[in-house]
Amino acid sequence: MDAAARILNADITILGGSSISEPNSDGLAEDVELVISPITSDQQIDFPRGEAPKTAQAQIIMDGDIELWPFDRYLAEALSVEAFSIDNGNRRAIPAAVAIGGRLQGWKFAATSLLPGAVEGDVGTQFYALKASRSGGTLTFAVVMMGVLILMPVLSVFVAAQTYRGNRMVEPAFTGWITAMLFATFSLRAFLPGAPPVGSWVDAVVVLWVAVALVGSLAVYVVAWWQSTHESQQQS
Repeated sequence: MDAAARILNADITILGGSSISEPNSDGLAEDVELVISPITSDQQIDFPRGEAPKTAQAQIIMDGDIELWPFDRYLAEALSVEAFSIDNGNRRAIPAAVAIGGRLQGWKFAATSLLPGAVEGDVGTQFYALKASRSGGTLTFAVVMMGVLILMPVLSVFVAAQTYRGNRMVEPAFTGWITAMLFATFSLRAFLPGAPPVGSWVDAVVVLWVAVALVGSLAVYVVAWWQSTHESQQQS
């Protein structure tokens, strides 16, 4: 699944029934043609006569928006499949049962027939709605990571505020701690599963404000440090 390109890379093969298979052989008795839409390449996939059907690749076009990560969903609203046999130049539709399945780490898929009750061995075009969304594990990991991002500025603002009010002693090493969290923000951003593109809602809602809060707390802590050193000089 290429979410950025809104493409689902699929493997397509056929299991020939007795009507199109050579007796006592894995080869096809006739040329078989599948017509699949919407895909990025030629919608016609050919399986030659006399050969065992090989697996073909196709890129199914999906509709979705990766900028909604990790809640992005992708849909092929009318995935159509039709099978034909070609014998001596004569092209005729043949009955076919379509099975859509597979597993992909980080994703879950669902396929629904748009012609219920007419998919088993029916002759003619068959239509399906194909849906793809992030798996529960990916969603959980993404939420936890965003929680970690949000917790960092909360802690730094708390420390900076307590120090500025004089409730805690100034420790210059804390400026390095806050700076390290600022650099860690962008490392954690790059570690988010599914690689959301720059400019996604997570950047505008979470990452940007995390960076602003960390820089703000660093500025407050520096002011608190300056005040404490200034008071020390006056006392001396």
